Amino acid sequence: MRLERTKNTKRNMIYGVAQKMVSIIFPFLIRTVMIRSLGIEYLGINNLFASILSVLSLAELGFGSALVFSMYRPIAEDNTETICALMNFYKNCYRVIGLVVLTLGLLLLPFIRCFVKSELPPDINLYAVYLLTLFTTVMTYFLYSYKNSLLIAFQRVDVSSKISLVLLTIQYLLQAILLILFRNYYFYMVIAPAVNILTNVITAMAVSRLYPEYKPDGKISCRERGEIIKKVKALVTYKIGNVVSNAVDNIVISSFLGLVILAKYNNYYYVITALFSLLSVYYSSITAGIGNGLVRNSRSDNYQLFHLLYVIQIWLVGWMSICMLCLYQPFMGLWGRLSGENISLPMGIVICFVLYFYTWKINDIVHIYKEAAGMWEYDRWRPFIASLFNLTLNLFLVNKVGLYGVILSTVFTELLFSIWAVYPLFHYYFEKRIWDYYKWLMEYTLFYLAVGMITFWICGTVAGDGLSALLLKGLICVLIPNLLFLGIVKWTGNEAAIHWLLDKMSCRSK
Repeated sequence: MRLERTKNTKRNMIYGVAQKMVSIIFPFLIRTVMIRSLGIEYLGINNLFASILSVLSLAELGFGSALVFSMYRPIAEDNTETICALMNFYKNCYRVIGLVVLTLGLLLLPFIRCFVKSELPPDINLYAVYLLTLFTTVMTYFLYSYKNSLLIAFQRVDVSSKISLVLLTIQYLLQAILLILFRNYYFYMVIAPAVNILTNVITAMAVSRLYPEYKPDGKISCRERGEIIKKVKALVTYKIGNVVSNAVDNIVISSFLGLVILAKYNNYYYVITALFSLLSVYYSSITAGIGNGLVRNSRSDNYQLFHLLYVIQIWLVGWMSICMLCLYQPFMGLWGRLSGENISLPMGIVICFVLYFYTWKINDIVHIYKEAAGMWEYDRWRPFIASLFNLTLNLFLVNKVGLYGVILSTVFTELLFSIWAVYPLFHYYFEKRIWDYYKWLMEYTLFYLAVGMITFWICGTVAGDGLSALLLKGLICVLIPNLLFLGIVKWTGNEAAIHWLLDKMSCRSK
């Protein structure tokens, strides 16, 4: 089956952005209402349990990514029988995974109090809140999660985005109303599992209507099962690496620095998460198309597209980094006044967060190509070794320099292990020198460093700390970096990337 890649990419990006905006704006309002109604410690509890459940979700072991990759070829060949068998295999795997997560979660229950350094709010039963969070996570594995793989493989994530758009809006409005009226954390908590169940059921019904010919039925061959297991084995270390780099940071902060510091940290990290969400819309819109292109197109054509996508990638990450540098503190000051509590951290932490974001996201397009090409096994031990290094450095530095150590340990780890991440794609697939990639990276990094300093200096001349000053600084961050980027792109002869992006965003469909 030949996918309408351009049309699907536009559609996915439009609805994906809308869904992400809801998931960015409403949680911000919820966090503000929660701080005013209950206190900042409750945010710390939320973030801690989300991180613990992320660690438990390691049981998923990358089956989802491996299965989607396995679907690219049968979809391109219209092999309905194989697709149905893959769905059946995935459904059975997820039921086993759900049981494993539930068992591990219950085994961890007696030790939950060890992860909280500070005193808990008096009206909170830590174990009851944890069990409710565990139930919300486990139900996801039993309720038609396997059907979402079809939407990803067929590049129709806009369907799930529409459903999430509506139901998330309802969830956040209900949660806000309950917090304002009753000031009860448990009333807030019970809404999430109900909406989660409803989302999975409605998404499954939509998939059945779109693709009625695909049902979980049959068995995959031993060879296909072996290929999936091979990919999963390679993905295990990736999953461990991602969890240790992200979720463990929250657990370490809660255990060593307390819930209040964890809540402030996560208010800053929330901004980064919002940017990640916007980038993920772009990534999810192009991933299936890249996978389809890797099957159909030549390596030279794929390399040319990679270069175009990389220029767009570094533009987005560089521009967002400058916005963070210039707007973080003014935004946090306004947010603190709105929530009635000081939530700001020092400017040094802001610089650390900018480095954290840039070093973490700058190689994303490489990871997307490796995932689409199924190249996990070439450097499968890198994330595992990097995560152990990061965790060790994390535990050492948090006792020496506190919160700075938690963030900088991740920055240093990303810098140290980045070459190992890029090498397999360039050497084994593109058959190009890795120096070509790092030459682009160094040139654009120096460019954005200079532009960031200029933009930060100009923003510093804006007087005041209110909303009007923030908006003016935002306008400066939109105009100066982007105009200078267009100039450097034209000067370096990379206008094709901008033309490609504008073409994808136009109303035309190829």
